[in-house]
Amino acid sequence: MEAVIIRLVAVAAIVGIAVLVGRWWHAWSTQVRRDTSGRLTARDLAAVGLDLGQARTGAVLVGARTCAPCDQVKDVLGGLARTRGDFAWVYADAADHPELTGSLRILRVPTVLVVTRDGRIVGRSSGVPRVEALAEVLDAAA
Repeated sequence: MEAVIIRLVAVAAIVGIAVLVGRWWHAWSTQVRRDTSGRLTARDLAAVGLDLGQARTGAVLVGARTCAPCDQVKDVLGGLARTRGDFAWVYADAADHPELTGSLRILRVPTVLVVTRDGRIVGRSSGVPRVEALAEVLDAAA
């Protein structure tokens, strides 16, 4: 009987740890980290097709054709673009832009790079970011 109880406690502990790690991972992956360590040159912006025009800030979504979360990020960015007149975004397939993914150390898709008009990277997210987190970075950049 004691062996069964020990096994049940062990299984409950493992499940509890898995739940905590999952919650931590979700919270971490939905953040938009403020990042001022990089810059996209005019050539980079032209290569991915981001024309900020009248927009003060923009985003580059680096994804892949088979990436299901990328579709969720497209919805998030599309919603922001509809509600904010000073924001533009573009999708860039990682396979088509290896020089960009290499120079910016993009290791996971989807990755969102939030950039200012002059190409300065002010935010970065890997995974599906929360709308509120993106809006905070956009407001701080403006």
